[in-house]
Parts: sequence; C-alpha cells; structure tokens
Amino acid sequence: MARHQARRAPDPEPRTPLELAQRMAAGYSPPESAVRGWRETHPQLWAVAVDEGDRAHWLRQAGIAPAALAPVARRRGNAPQARGEAPFDLHKVLGRARQFETPTIALAIVSLEAKKQLLLLDSEYARALGPEVVSAALQQIELDLERAREAFANPDPEPAPESEATPESRPAAKAKTGHKDDPRTSKKPATVKMLFAMLDGLKESEQQIVDAINLLHDRLEKIEAAGGAKPTMQMREGRMLYCGSWRNDENYDQGEYVSHDGAMWLALTRSTGARPGGKSTSTYWRLTVKRGEME
Repeated sequence: MARHQARRAPDPEPRTPLELAQRMAAGYSPPESAVRGWRETHPQLWAVAVDEGDRAHWLRQAGIAPAALAPVARRRGNAPQARGEAPFDLHKVLGRARQFETPTIALAIVSLEAKKQLLLLDSEYARALGPEVVSAALQQIELDLERAREAFANPDPEPAPESEATPESRPAAKAKTGHKDDPRTSKKPATVKMLFAMLDGLKESEQQIVDAINLLHDRLEKIEAAGGAKPTMQMREGRMLYCGSWRNDENYDQGEYVSHDGAMWLALTRSTGARPGGKSTSTYWRLTVKRGEME
C-alpha cells in the first residue's frame, strides 16, 4: 500500500529586510523580483545589521548581496567569468577585515560590488538613468574599489607625526624595548584608524554619486508624470548628446548635466549657478566630456 506523505506548505515570503537576510543566510534563494527590488531594501538591511552590533551576524549579512545577484548575472551573461574578470572573493576580503578586528571596510567593498552589479544588470533602471550617468557611476565605483583594495594590500599606515605619537611609540621607548614586535610599539591601532578613514572616504564619494543618480531619477519620473518629454541623454558613436546648456541666471540640481564652452559638465552640488570650470567652482562641477568631443 502506497504511503502518502503530507505535503509541506511553502514558507511565506520574507516581509522585512532582516527576515530576508536571515532566510538567505540559511540558503533561501529569493525570486528575481526580490533581487530587482534590492536597491530599496539594501540600505535598510545594512542599517539593521549595523545597529545589532553583532559582528558575526554583520559579516554574514555582508555576503548576501553578491550571492543574491550571482544567479541573475549568470542568466544574463554578465557574470565576472563571462566578462573575463576575476570573481569577487568575498571570504578573502572578510578574512582580511577580521585581521584588523573591523568589518567596516569589507562591508564598504561588498556594498560597492552590489551597487556595481545592480547598475550592470538592471537594464530598466539603467535606461531611466541614461548611459552617461551609469558610466559616471561605474567609473566612480571602480575608483572606490581600487582604493579599498589598496588599503587591504598595504595595511601599514604612514608613521604618525611626533605630536600624535603616544609615549610608548616614541623612539626612546622603542630603544628601551629593543623588539620590533613589542605590543607597545604595535601599529594595529593606527591601521584600524586608517581603515576607518578610508571607509569615510568611500562613503563620501559613493554617497555623492548615489545622490546624483537618485536626484536625476526623480527628475525623470516627474517629467514623465507631467507628460513631458525626457531630456535627450543618450550615446551615439561614443559621444554625448544633450539638450541643456548652462545659463548664468539659472540654478542647477545635483546630478544635472549642462553644456558650456564646448564641454559637458555634471553638477556635483545642488543649486549652483556658478560657471562650470571656474577656478572657484572646481569642487561643484565635474567635467564629463572635454571641449571638441561633443557633436
């Protein structure tokens, strides 16, 4: 007589970012719709993991974003191996972070990798932003990743100035101990301090480009909702076309592209009417297309 086994009801879908994180850590594979919505849940997920203060749990969450995006990358042919790149070695990065008893730089790297993959994989989002914005974002992310990995490869900081040196780290104290590995002369605190400084730099530069992307995305949505036409933002034979031009009496939002004097500029700060490329405004504008390269 055939034995009938009770069919187990499927587990309900996760309702919160933390629940999603815990389920994925246990092997749950989210549907593609959840992966597509990662840009909304991603910041909240990091905040929850950080606030808990549990380093082991924090490190587990750090592996979620690449793991969730990898299946989609393989299906769309955008996996690192398909592009001839080395795969992202999360465990190696986290192992390096544990050496300094801080996972912060590892989380920054994972977050940047996840953002990079989202820009590469989510074609709908990329179309809404426009190729110039996506290209600028990817370039900035690559620069930040290079800086972060360099911090791991060269962990020893520059010697601290004499005014900042502790009594134990001054030459007299070193001569007294006569041993370079003495705990009192360890560079570990300075190394951790350097990693935190690097993380702050990554956050600042990443947030700058993210803010610009979000503002531009909101602007495009408002234009569409009002029934207006989108600004012309597309690439043709590697050159930029855009309908806007700089005016002296007009303020510009962060993330807005304008043309001036035969070049294309991206506004890095909000509501600046200053001339692009001026000596006093070099921190407010970024040159994206040099003079003579525009059609």
